[in-house]
Amino acid sequence: MFQCGWRNEHTDWTKCFQDWIIVHTLSSVVIYLVITAIIFVICLVHYADSSSQQWLISLVRTIVHMVVGVFITWTCWYCIVKQKGCCGSIGYLLWGLGMFVWNFAPMAIPLGYMISNGDSSWSSLVEFCTNYEPIDIILVALVALLYLLQLVPWGYMILALFKLFQQGSARGPLLQT
Repeated sequence: MFQCGWRNEHTDWTKCFQDWIIVHTLSSVVIYLVITAIIFVICLVHYADSSSQQWLISLVRTIVHMVVGVFITWTCWYCIVKQKGCCGSIGYLLWGLGMFVWNFAPMAIPLGYMISNGDSSWSSLVEFCTNYEPIDIILVALVALLYLLQLVPWGYMILALFKLFQQGSARGPLLQT
């Protein structure tokens, strides 16, 4: 596992992609369970009278997200590993661009908001930190850290797709499968 190498011309990038998508899938399930536990703690602290209802809603959302996430991951694996990008080397590029936008674009939204609104976003951050309990801030920071850790497998999967695109393009149009 993890035989991906930047300098090695003989790296099996399809295997590399497959290894990292397995890591992503398993870590996603664990992360969803951790986030559900965090939501449970928040429900116990803030919604003591209706925590069972909030907890049930959170549990249903987690199950739905996990099922949809596993289905999307399986579809991605099937199209890239089994169907070789679905449309040749350009398919690898399109999957890579899609993954990049899906995972990295949401981080640009707060940055654009901060630029367009001046200090208002910083004041809302300060307002968040002053209006909530320290445990809430720590739990939100933990969720953000878990999300950032998920970017590691995504980065390697995008690298593998780019390398697969390069390998397909280097063969020329007559030799592509």
